[in-house]
Amino acid sequence: MSGPADYRNRQVGESHRDYAARMAGAARAAELDRDTAQAAIGRVRALHTVMDLGTGPVCSHCTREHNVRWPCMTIRVLNQTEPTSPAGGASP
Repeated sequence: MSGPADYRNRQVGESHRDYAARMAGAARAAELDRDTAQAAIGRVRALHTVMDLGTGPVCSHCTREHNVRWPCMTIRVLNQTEPTSPAGGASP
């Protein structure tokens, strides 16, 4: 016998499955975004490598335009880490 309680249980079950499917999709999208960002950072790091022209270490990429000491601003920014709060946001 099927009644209102059974109908409600089916609705709740379906909404939980829908929510779980949406969250799984969001997680996959976030992983793709992360992987894309990490690949881009890797390409930037590959451009900005250290080399020595006899006057001390310089950035191989930035020295094409200007004689930029190592580490260049790009590498300094990529190497920067900000402390995070327990909630994952930047600390004040």
